[in-house]
Amino acid sequence: MGNSVWAPYTGFGFRYLNNDSRGETSTGAWGYQRVSRYYYLPIGVTNRFALENSSVLESMIEFDYLIRGQQTSKLSDVSASYPDLENRQDSGYGIKFSSMYRVNDFAIGPYIDYWNINKSDAVVYSAGDSTYIGYEPKNNTVEFGIKASMRF
Repeated sequence: MGNSVWAPYTGFGFRYLNNDSRGETSTGAWGYQRVSRYYYLPIGVTNRFALENSSVLESMIEFDYLIRGQQTSKLSDVSASYPDLENRQDSGYGIKFSSMYRVNDFAIGPYIDYWNINKSDAVVYSAGDSTYIGYEPKNNTVEFGIKASMRF
């Protein structure tokens, strides 16, 4: 459309996050390692708008439908008497936006990624003489910054 190209897309996405909080904090609490895995369906559109001097403004917006999430909490990092927990998450979504100014093979611009994940299933476990219920609470994550890319 004129100086602009619209390119819709979809596919399969995977997000991996390793939050390693092992060790003792300044308040005396003990941390543990937690691994998040999200399998999702991205649906988005990219717009490339030609500017002067062979430059292009590339913008992208994407909706990410969570197919399945899995949280692994390595509570055994705190004490050998605690089990590691696996919690499943079946409900949530993400939204991504970026805008890049490209000149020839170099591009730079801002981005924002947002995740809204609902509470996980509950897992019952025992430690010593006590019984506990472990779950991943509803959570939101916002990531933003500046990204740069170079085509080779």
